Amino acid sequence: MRRYNTYSICLIFALSISLIIIGTQYVDNTLYFKSSEHWKSIKVIIKVEDGKDTYVQEIPIKLFHSVSEAATNKEDIYTITNTNQSHGSALINNASILTHKETHLATDIENILDKARSDIRQQLSNFNLSCSGAHSLEDLVMESGGHPIRTLVISSWRSGSTFLGDLVNSIPSNYYHYEPLLMYGTKQLRRPTDATEALSIVRRMFKCNFEGLEEYFEFESKDLSLFSHSTRLWEYCKNEKSNDLCFNGDFISRICKLFPFQSMKLVRLRLSLVDEILNDNELNVRVILLMRDPRGLMQSRRHRRFCELSSDCWEPSLVCADMISDYVAARNIMQRYPGRLLVVRFEDLALKPDITTQKILDFMRVDGRKAFDEFLESHTNMEVAGVHSTFKVTRNIPFKWKYTLDYNYVNDLQIACKEAMRLWGYKMVYNETHMMSNEFNPVEDYTISK
Repeated sequence: MRRYNTYSICLIFALSISLIIIGTQYVDNTLYFKSSEHWKSIKVIIKVEDGKDTYVQEIPIKLFHSVSEAATNKEDIYTITNTNQSHGSALINNASILTHKETHLATDIENILDKARSDIRQQLSNFNLSCSGAHSLEDLVMESGGHPIRTLVISSWRSGSTFLGDLVNSIPSNYYHYEPLLMYGTKQLRRPTDATEALSIVRRMFKCNFEGLEEYFEFESKDLSLFSHSTRLWEYCKNEKSNDLCFNGDFISRICKLFPFQSMKLVRLRLSLVDEILNDNELNVRVILLMRDPRGLMQSRRHRRFCELSSDCWEPSLVCADMISDYVAARNIMQRYPGRLLVVRFEDLALKPDITTQKILDFMRVDGRKAFDEFLESHTNMEVAGVHSTFKVTRNIPFKWKYTLDYNYVNDLQIACKEAMRLWGYKMVYNETHMMSNEFNPVEDYTISK
């Protein structure tokens, strides 16, 4: 009998505990659901009030579930009111599902954008915008519905493109898209089928649309030294604790739209493929093609590790075939898009900087003489170590090949590049004495026949 009483007491105790557990699960817990299957069938909808705008938005249930579990964290703020589960859904009015960190980030971004707007106005307070066909700054700012002046520099490795790109970027309030195709490595994109994605990146960046460019940001994040050229972005995205904003597509899209001038440099895309960019009337891009004597080009590329790994970089026949292709493409573009292409030889830029840079400014339609003069003064009168440095005595660079290359190598190079050299106005050398003579000027006039 005692045994049965003991069993009865244990049974009653167990049932009591079960009832307590069940009760606590359903009482005062309006966001409890019995199983994961119930969670899958439930829609969570929030009413969002954003200034004057009010709209309804559905939240993925997994996100909401994790939010409800994390609501006990004192560092997070969640306001949940007016819940209603009668039809298997929860209506949350005036919900704020933002952490302190996210709130501060949003505030920081707005402050940065305000500062950028103020800086740009100050930098251009005495700038002659009429050269760019604008009556006011807003005419050139995308945020205000304007159309910025866009300039695309096309060249190849070791052609002086870094120097030219930084020169153009010296213009006040210019946003520089520095080498957005770096992730393609040491490769030349020559055929349309190879360049579909690359051209899409170029168009999107010129339109300040950086959303969905995760692969680009992942590559950029591996080398912060790249921002030494994209100076305007780096000025506003760098931070002592984190540089996350430098890879935030939404932030970069917004700050890009504040600048009246945009420039981009590409050394992996041949000129023949730029037709698609020129044909986009919304962009209205102007293109500068930078060429260089193949002998100086190859001298600069020799012993560069990045170049040794790719025939596109070290094989003279491929390099000079690209030069011929660029000549043909330049002729076609000048016919189809008059006034949209300027050809500059590196030798002319180095030996006649004042005349050549004025041609560039006139072509770009920008009042940047003062900025260009200051850049040339600081970048052509001193020598600083480093393969990619633009602080060099550029007058000594163009013909360095005459005194450093072996004549037999030069002769073989000239055989492979004879037609390209003829088209672009580079004279042949016939022996070592001729090559090293101070009287020999390798550059002559050229024309792009129509």
